[in-house]
Amino acid sequence: MPVWYAAAKPLIEEGLLRVVGITQEQHPDRCELYAQWQGYDFPILWDPFNLTQSTAVPMAMGVDGAGVLRDRRVDARSTDKLRAFTNKDWIHDVVSPAQPYPGVTLEVARTGVHGRNLNSARQAGVALLLFHRVLHGTPPDAKVFETSLLKIGGYAGMEGAAVDARFHLGVAHRLRYDSEHSQGSDFQASLDAWLGALLENPGQYIWRRRIQQWGPRLDKPYPFYDWVATAQAELTERGETPVVVRVPLTGSEVAGSTKEIPLREQEDLDPDPKGRTPRDTRGLVTIESAAALHTGIASKRVREPAGTARIHLVLKPGKNVHWGNEAGPATIWVEVPEGWNVRRQLWTLPLPEEVSTSEVRRIDFEVRPPLGPPTPGTIRGVAYYPLCEGEDGTCNLWAQPFEVTIPLPDPGDGDDDDEDDEDGGADR
Repeated sequence: MPVWYAAAKPLIEEGLLRVVGITQEQHPDRCELYAQWQGYDFPILWDPFNLTQSTAVPMAMGVDGAGVLRDRRVDARSTDKLRAFTNKDWIHDVVSPAQPYPGVTLEVARTGVHGRNLNSARQAGVALLLFHRVLHGTPPDAKVFETSLLKIGGYAGMEGAAVDARFHLGVAHRLRYDSEHSQGSDFQASLDAWLGALLENPGQYIWRRRIQQWGPRLDKPYPFYDWVATAQAELTERGETPVVVRVPLTGSEVAGSTKEIPLREQEDLDPDPKGRTPRDTRGLVTIESAAALHTGIASKRVREPAGTARIHLVLKPGKNVHWGNEAGPATIWVEVPEGWNVRRQLWTLPLPEEVSTSEVRRIDFEVRPPLGPPTPGTIRGVAYYPLCEGEDGTCNLWAQPFEVTIPLPDPGDGDDDDEDDEDGGADR
């Protein structure tokens, strides 16, 4: 993108060209941060549902002054080639304007009026989530999310439904997961929906990248968001206030790619082999989990690492409790089935400097099944955490068992997707 912008900037300054960006990212604030960091001054639209039906990024489209799409593949890396496009006289060339994505419009979101079939209802559900803030000035509430998910899911579950409906369903679940109306199952539901779509169309680059964002390192073409910390630091040094990244980055989102099979790097000792630590049976902390699979499972020829998965654990303290940071960090003990592997069994969560905090805590790590065809499995473990009740209440060490099931679907029938469709990627 920096190369493209450098090529376009002379024409922008001459008034010959206007640039409008479209990002397919799930989180728009990350794109806003990148644009602020790079100094881009053109508007960037948000298309998490990929309504443009792009199969690869980055790509440049040429639109004339009348709003007619003239070229779906403009070579935007050269100022001269961009100038050649702007110098063309399109006035005598009668071409119909490109049609917008059917049904997903501001008017549908405003009125709620749509066709009677389930596909029209799906489009209304997408429109509602996209335009709710525009129409009402507030993010979608719990009822809006429920309504949209019912509309999108109703169509996505139909036999013969368009495959992109499953992708839309995953986007909607993830949007709710990142909101204050999050439900614990939303993260896994989003991953399952995206994988279901990818199984039907393994070559869809945008869908594949969405899963890889939270998936194992063996499946990553590059680190997606390793630039965020650098951008924030450099913007601060420039005297600017960086765009706030609202949803915390996970380890998988900043991790680089690797070809190394994850094997046990050390033998850990079970911190409580006899199970004497009191169990948190009152739900003082809620543990949520999700498993992001290697997208190779959707390829025609399933490669050996395809069964590798990235496990995500989220610990959410309830009301009137806080972490007992003075007593030390929370830890996670992991047990994998026979033949499976994990780099280590005992994981330590980061410990804040403050004595009393009540933040959500997250950790993600990778597991690998036995050699051979991918196989399902159940990862079991125990979370140990010091927790205090009330403002000045008693602090205790608690334990809570958890399970994460890793279902592996049948490989898809489509073509293999051997990296990379384009230079840069969906999150660059």
